[in-house]
Amino acid sequence: MPILAQGLALALWLGIWSRQGRINFLSALQSLAPIILGTAAAGLSWVFIISQREFGHGMTEWIQFTNMSWVDMLIGPQPN
Repeated sequence: MPILAQGLALALWLGIWSRQGRINFLSALQSLAPIILGTAAAGLSWVFIISQREFGHGMTEWIQFTNMSWVDMLIGPQPN
């Protein structure tokens, strides 16, 4: 989870500095793309590791078993 918090802090920092005119948001985003993608990949790998440990098998099989969508799995099932 700490790496996800770091990614959110980085996005907040970029947003604040771009609003103040200190940096160009798009150029900063391009130069930081590897860090942002790495953060996203680490977050997804964290989800897969936890699911493997908790359920004893892969994420795809668990979702098929419970008949849930990816959105339901990430944010929880929504009431009808």
